[in-house]
Parts: sequence; structure tokens; C-alpha cells
Amino acid sequence: MSEQKSFWLDDAVQKLDSKQPQGELIVSSGVSPSGPYHIGHLRELLTADAIAWGLRQIGRNARHIHFVDDMDGLRKVPAGLPADFDKHIGVPLYLAPAPDGSGRSYSQYYFDEIHEAMGSLGAQMEVVYSHQRYQEGYFSESIEAAIEQLDEVKAIIEEVSGRQLPKHWLPVEVQGDEQVYLNGISLDSIDKESKTLSVMHEGTVKTVSYATGKVKLNWRIDWPARWALLPVAAEPFGRDHATKGGSYDTGAALIKKIFNAEPPEPYPYEFINLKGQTKKMSASEGTGITPLEALQVMPAAALKDFILKDPPRKQLFFDVGQGFARGIDEYADMLRENSSPGNDINRANLSLAGTKMPNFSTISFAHLAVVYQTAQKDDDAAINILVASEDESKILTQQKQILETFPLIDVWLSKWAPEKLQFSVQKSLPSNIRLSEGQREFLAQLADDIAKINVAEDAEWYHKLIYAKKELCDLTPKQSFEAIYLSILGKDHGPKAGWFLSTFDPGWLSERLKEAAGTS
Repeated sequence: MSEQKSFWLDDAVQKLDSKQPQGELIVSSGVSPSGPYHIGHLRELLTADAIAWGLRQIGRNARHIHFVDDMDGLRKVPAGLPADFDKHIGVPLYLAPAPDGSGRSYSQYYFDEIHEAMGSLGAQMEVVYSHQRYQEGYFSESIEAAIEQLDEVKAIIEEVSGRQLPKHWLPVEVQGDEQVYLNGISLDSIDKESKTLSVMHEGTVKTVSYATGKVKLNWRIDWPARWALLPVAAEPFGRDHATKGGSYDTGAALIKKIFNAEPPEPYPYEFINLKGQTKKMSASEGTGITPLEALQVMPAAALKDFILKDPPRKQLFFDVGQGFARGIDEYADMLRENSSPGNDINRANLSLAGTKMPNFSTISFAHLAVVYQTAQKDDDAAINILVASEDESKILTQQKQILETFPLIDVWLSKWAPEKLQFSVQKSLPSNIRLSEGQREFLAQLADDIAKINVAEDAEWYHKLIYAKKELCDLTPKQSFEAIYLSILGKDHGPKAGWFLSTFDPGWLSERLKEAAGTS
């Protein structure tokens, strides 16, 4: 079976096209800017964008509309902010100040970064700010419908979710004089002519306009109201909303019975975890990698592919270590196999939609990282090492691609790469190394043989030399490799030893090993 027929997006597009064969198709997404966005949030935004893109590929008029849910009240102060920021708890996100004092709102401060990232990822996303729609009266009729059918709304939520709501529960939240949402309110009256809502709060009746942004629908009602107003054909959302009796189920019942419309096709997605962690990334706890951080290390198309290559229901694990390097190489191989981008709905074309074609070389990311560090992060020296150890014409032909990869490797090494994959050639003999008598003899014999060569030898020559000398000195492979790495890197591990030694000037190498052996 070809990739196109088995690709999840192709199946989704066919289903939506059949379900709604005429008219415009709206794909919606929505995230509350409650703190820093991380790459887990990208799964919702990019999945929605992918579905809209796929529909356009078959000639349908489709739009991705993203709601910035900035009418939500601030519930928790994210990690890293001053403790006194908790004075803004309860304030709508669009009214709370930006943490950096820039004059922006709290919500704008955090949304700006993911908006920039989505632009880099080639998204065609229409952004709607929830507070603006409420202030424009866009939700006024939905608020009226929910209030006028309060008993039925409450009964639907209780029946579908299986939980009991408070006696005076309301389907709306109302802002008080201090901008925070009021607690413990009950309905007094609604005036549709003046577009005002009166609620009882602490023994006093408070009247506010629900057409100017002082009243918002409870999130369980806001969601189906939005579906009905747009109307939404498809929407991805976290799998926590897809549980039996969860918010999608209550929303589906509410849109049919309260707003007289049909719910969108659901696309629940699994969360993205960092490898080795069981908990999902959290904006409020500051755990996770931001989209712009990820884009410093990997091409936009590769990041899109990581998130979109698998069906939304498959859990993803983001590996910042060796798995990351393998993932880059796997994506590069996939692109080479699909070297003629077109309009087909497949993995390669989806990742490249709106993004720059990555300029990968055929040298693995992991190997380039080793070469780059061996060359002490000097681009020219790294190219020279590659030319000496690989096919020269191959390296020179791909020199531009290789040089474009080095900055990504540099950021990866500084931000993500595990310590065991990082090393640095020491300018002088490390002062803290401890070698056995056998290891010093081993290094001395290596140094003597290397000093005798007139031209640079290849990795195989060094590999055979290492094994011959370790036998003479009665060392295990681990002991011999450790002596080499300690002498040059100051740590007991490093790249493949034969190849590693072949990258150095024989004169310099012989002197360093003699010094480590105590014979210079």
C-alpha cells in the first residue's frame, strides 16, 4: 500500500469531504495563553492547519481559524514569574499585564511567540482573539440561548458528564469591578433589549452588559457555541477532552439541543512527552521546549514532520539526545525518497507546505556533530577532517549543506545534547587525569609509532595500531580507549578511537600522547 493511501491526513480529508460535500469547511483550534507555549501545543495547531491544507489540496475552500482563549481568568502563576504576580489571579488573560512590563497583555506576551513559530512553520492560520469577539457581541445570542435554557443546559451537562452541578450554577462567568470573575453568583434576570444580565452576588444585584465583554460563557458552553457560530467542520483537541462524558461529549449534546447545529468531526490527539517523562509538558509548570527553541535546532519542515507524520491519536516522545539526531537523519532520508514535491496529500508534501526545503547532506547528523566538536567547532577545520576521512568530491559537493547544519548542531550541543555526546579537545594536557602504569606504557608506544609516520594515516591504520599496542601492554579495550580519551578530552569516553586519532596532525598527536605517558 502506498504512503498516500495509508497516510492519516488523506483519510481525514476524504471523510470530511464526503461528510460535507458542499460549501466552505472551517477547521478550528483553540488554546488558552495561560503561560509559555511548548511544542505540545503545536500538535493542536498544526493538526488543524494540516487538515485545512489537505482539504485545499483536493480543491475545497477550507480555513483554519485559531481562537486565542484570552477571556479565561488567570488560574495559576507559571514557574519563573515573581511570587507577587499572584495578585492577578482571576483576572482575564487579556487584561493581566505582560510579565516583562512591555505594555502588552499577559495573553499577547505568550501568544506572540507561538504566532511567530507558526509563521515559520508555514501555517495559514486566521487568529481570533476571544475577548474581541465577546466585546463585539458575537456571542450575545449564544449567551441568551444558554441563559433562557438554563435548566436544560444544566440537565444536559449533568446527564452526559455524570456529575452534579451546584444549585445556583450558571452557564456564564461575570466580571466584577476589579476585573476578576465573581464567585458565588446566581441569576437574577436577563434583559435582551438592553443586552444586560443581572446576577445576585453577596446579597447585591449586579447588572452588566453581556454584549461588551463583561460576560463570557462557561468553557463547556463556549466551545459548542463557537462550533455553531462559525460553523466548525473539524477540530483537534487533547484526548483529555475526549473521555466518555468529557467536554466534547457535553459540547456535542449542547450544540444539538441548545444551538440547533451539528458538532464538528473530532480529532483527539495524544500529548507530546519528553522522552523518559511520564507527564505531559506543562505551560504553568514551565516544563517543556518552546516552539522557537525547537526551531533553533531543527528545520521547520523537520519539526512539522515530527508532529504530523503519525496519526493524532499516537503518543509522541520528543528525544533531545541520540533519538533527535536519528530523527533528523530519518526525515532527511524520507525527503530523498520523495524528491518531487507536488500536491499529493502525503507526509513529505505536508511537512514542506509553506516551509523552506531543508538542505540536508548525506552525512549523518550524529557524525557531523562528532566532526564539529573534534574540529573544536571550527567550520573550515571540520570540512578538512571530512575531506580527509570521506570521499573528497562527495564532501565538496555537499559543503554548503554541511555548513548549514553546523549552526543547528552548535545549538543542539549547548541546549539539548546529553553530556555523554559532548566533548572538547583540550588545548593542553588535562591536569586531573589518572593513568595506570600499563596505560602510560600503551600511550608511549602509540606515540612512538605515530611519530614515525610521514603522511597521515586513515582510521583503519590507527584502529589496528591501538589493538596491537593494547595486547602488548595487557590492557582491555576499555582501558586503552580510556587512556586515549583522558589524554585528549579529559573524560573517559569519546568518538570511535581509530577515526578520532586519524583526524589529528600526527606530530601534535604524538607529542600529546608522550606528555600523557610522562615520556616527553
